[in-house]
Amino acid sequence: QLAVNAHRVRGKAVVERALEAGSRWFEVLGSQRQATRVVLECVGSRRDVRVTAKIGYLEVCEATKAFVEEQVSETVGFSLSPSFVEAETRQLLELCPAGMDVCLHHPERREEFPSEALETLAAMRRAGAPIGAIGLSTGAIASLDRASVATLVRVPTSALADAAERAAVAELATRFDEVVGYRPLLSPAGDRRLVDVGELSEREAREAYVAASEAALAHFTPPDDLDDDETRQGCAWMQQLIADLNANVASFTSVDLWEREIATNLVPLLHDKFSQLDEDSADHLQRFFQAYGQVVRWHATHSTRRLCDGLRDTEPMADWALRTAMDNFPHLAALSVGLESPADVDRAFAVLRSTREAPGRRPDSASHSLGSPA
Repeated sequence: QLAVNAHRVRGKAVVERALEAGSRWFEVLGSQRQATRVVLECVGSRRDVRVTAKIGYLEVCEATKAFVEEQVSETVGFSLSPSFVEAETRQLLELCPAGMDVCLHHPERREEFPSEALETLAAMRRAGAPIGAIGLSTGAIASLDRASVATLVRVPTSALADAAERAAVAELATRFDEVVGYRPLLSPAGDRRLVDVGELSEREAREAYVAASEAALAHFTPPDDLDDDETRQGCAWMQQLIADLNANVASFTSVDLWEREIATNLVPLLHDKFSQLDEDSADHLQRFFQAYGQVVRWHATHSTRRLCDGLRDTEPMADWALRTAMDNFPHLAALSVGLESPADVDRAFAVLRSTREAPGRRPDSASHSLGSPA
């Protein structure tokens, strides 16, 4: 079967295609009610389809702000307080009276183990609530020693995981009824995406980048007869910024890291340095950042491909990652991968079929599922 992480689903097409293809396991985020409703409407009263709801993150509003234990962003909070877990679970079960699994998020950054929240779910199930498996989703595998209430655990299973990481997941399969892997398309450190990105060739990307860099440097070179020291200092600062970025282009291992650099470092730095950039300067800088991002995109893709042992020249990196994760983690009940379009569903099932049909494939590993990434 194919497990589908539907947290980014916006319409029925993905769910319907997955059901047609044979998927019998869907994962939803409790906080994303619209996507959850889409899945449940498509599943209907079918008893052969399993739904797992993940709880922890919530949309901050007047009705939920009392539950928030951690403010993740302006609109997103996090909570595993027993009162929130109970209230969220009851609301989800109203949407799905036939019942569902409930899996708690336990981010690695949180030191406090959610023992009380797990016990709350166990007490609800003993009282008759139609909760299937009680689960815990975490990258902190060592903390699972305390998860005696859970029967299902979700842990990262990167296609680039080393032997020790693979052994740790295999050991979990001896202690829990079900182990679900997630994030097969991310490196273990989360700094690389095992997905081919970028439409430009290396030559096109580099030519556009060099042209944008040279144009920006020329724009920020003041004329020799300029007497305004403040403008000269500002131009020198901008030239140094561009030079520093040019020297570090290979250090960005993913587009996500580059975009985070812009949002968290470069934009605040520019706002602190300049009260306002003129329109021409802003345009040059924007074109440089865009071209720089294209080079980062190309470099990140190709440097990551070199890490993928056995990846064929024409094989999509995501296909390799799914196939490799299924091979490297043979004890999983499901491998969770997010699918956002019918084309994603078709691609994932094609990989699944080719992996099952591979010569020498062990029969016990032929039932592995593909599912969601987070």
